[in-house]
Amino acid sequence: LEEEGAIKTYKAAFDYKKIGEGFCAFVLIALSPTEYGDPERIAAELARHKEVESVNIVAGDWELVMKIRTKDQDEYFNFLKNVISKEKGIEKTRSIISLKEIKTEFIKA
Repeated sequence: LEEEGAIKTYKAAFDYKKIGEGFCAFVLIALSPTEYGDPERIAAELARHKEVESVNIVAGDWELVMKIRTKDQDEYFNFLKNVISKEKGIEKTRSIISLKEIKTEFIKA
């Protein structure tokens, strides 16, 4: 599988609270009509931030879904103010806050 490129990486599975990333939120993102044709551009720009665990281009009422990890809600709020609100092409967002994670990266919590 390694030779075929099917395995992209090996990595550690974290207890996120112990590494200061215990707050998890999902952000639904609607793009402005001018950006709707190139969601990869905004997804790539958002993906470069350390708080962003994943970015997916999706179908439905929203164009992107991001998974964000921060220390707490204050850091999350700062991320929204300093990154999301300043990104051109984002028309609106909706946050979904995770109360408890049961399974991540194929590992039960």
